[in-house]
Amino acid sequence: MHATDRSDLSPQGSRIAIVAAMGEELHSLRQRLSGVQPVVLPSGSAVGGRLASREVLLVETGEGAAAAEKGLEALLEEQDIEALIVVGVAGGLSPDLAVGDLVVASSVRDEASTLGSPDAALLQQALDSKSVVQGGVVSVDKIVVEPAAKHELWQSVGGGAFQVVDLESATYARLAVERRIPYLVLRAVSDTATEDLPLDFNAFRTSEGRIHRGKVARHLIFHPHLVGPLKDLRSRLKECAVSMANVVEGILGS
Repeated sequence: MHATDRSDLSPQGSRIAIVAAMGEELHSLRQRLSGVQPVVLPSGSAVGGRLASREVLLVETGEGAAAAEKGLEALLEEQDIEALIVVGVAGGLSPDLAVGDLVVASSVRDEASTLGSPDAALLQQALDSKSVVQGGVVSVDKIVVEPAAKHELWQSVGGGAFQVVDLESATYARLAVERRIPYLVLRAVSDTATEDLPLDFNAFRTSEGRIHRGKVARHLIFHPHLVGPLKDLRSRLKECAVSMANVVEGILGS
């Protein structure tokens, strides 16, 4: 059965994976989980439990396409996954998006091409939430820091409303399509099209693409003026995590 042909999730008791790059993006969902059990994976980290009467796995892969592929492949090799829900923050590309806006992807692409479509039933369930808009997600290799670069990328993918950029969604989507697993991507805007990020995080990424938090912390010792803006960005992430958890809980409970 093709992912886009499914009319709904499987009955209660099916295992649904909710995947994100960072643990902070899953934090609010983790707080709502009951019957929590650790799940051992060769890459990334995961916990299992129940959310809205569904059996779910919360999976943190690490940032970047390489970590996303390694972590999700490890999960799919070890676990029987009925559906995949991707959550996380993203940068706004189109000027119609504000901080905290939630975008559910009707299309997912990398810089070269569009991936197979998200699951139609999951998409509709997400859109039942009045807080969500429908748009496109493009995944790139580097964190897009400056407004000029965001605008250039937005134009390169044809412009349009409700477009966001991230690092991992295309990788998650590709693996789901290859394994014929229905998937959905939900992204929250952490920085708008007209905002600079307070720090060029690309300078602090490892060879695998993960952000080296220790190096960021050391950098702040010598650049204390960045502490406030980074705290603000972290606060945005926490608020986005709550909003995304509300939508995911609604999908699973529908």
